[in-house]
Amino acid sequence: MPESSSIQRQGQEPASVPERELRGFVSAVSELFGNGQTSFLREIWLDELASRETMPAPASSEWRLVTLAAWARLAHRLVDADSMVHERLATWRPADSTNNRYQGMTLLGESARASVES
Repeated sequence: MPESSSIQRQGQEPASVPERELRGFVSAVSELFGNGQTSFLREIWLDELASRETMPAPASSEWRLVTLAAWARLAHRLVDADSMVHERLATWRPADSTNNRYQGMTLLGESARASVES
């Protein structure tokens, strides 16, 4: 079978290499994290494409580099978000420590609160 820069989908025009890469990235991430972030994921991939100095040729395998860089960009955002959550939890204090020393500790659950109080 001859190698082609596009694949034929039933009832649709052939997909280009960039389109396949973008769809593959969005599909893979959605499979891992769930649907609902499609436009955000497209934005990440397109931002990565826009940050390149030159555009890959339409049938080039360099489009995979755009996808790999988009994965790295997404991973960086996830790590940053995770760090921010841990930082907020580490510095969290009750809203009114004079009224109830453990106010708001329901995040820990009753068993954790009991171990803190003992």
